[in-house]
Amino acid sequence: MENANSAKRLKLIQENQQRMNTDAVNSASLNPKRTIHVEAVGLAKSVPDVCHLLISIVSQKQSVTQAKDSVDRRVAYIKQTILNCRIQVLHNFTSYQVHVHVNWV
Repeated sequence: MENANSAKRLKLIQENQQRMNTDAVNSASLNPKRTIHVEAVGLAKSVPDVCHLLISIVSQKQSVTQAKDSVDRRVAYIKQTILNCRIQVLHNFTSYQVHVHVNWV
C-alpha cells in the first residue's frame, strides 16, 4: 500500500515538474533577456507532535467515596504509565463527574 501511494506521489511530482517546465518555456519566450525562473519540487512527511487524549474511568462501589478513591488510584496509575513511556504532558486537566446509579431490589 505504501509503495502504491509513493508511486502516485512521485507521478504527481513529475507531472507538476513538467507543467512548471512548460510554463517556464512559455514565459521565457516572452522576454528571454529579463526572465528569472526558480522552481522546486519536494515531498515532506511530518509526525504529529500533539495528541488529545480522553480517558473515561468507571468504578462501581458501595459508596461514592470508595468509587472516587478507586478512580483516583487508576488515574495515578495511568499518569505514571504515561510518564514511564516518556510522553510529555502539556496540559494536565482532571475532572470528575459523579453519576449515582441505584439498583432497587
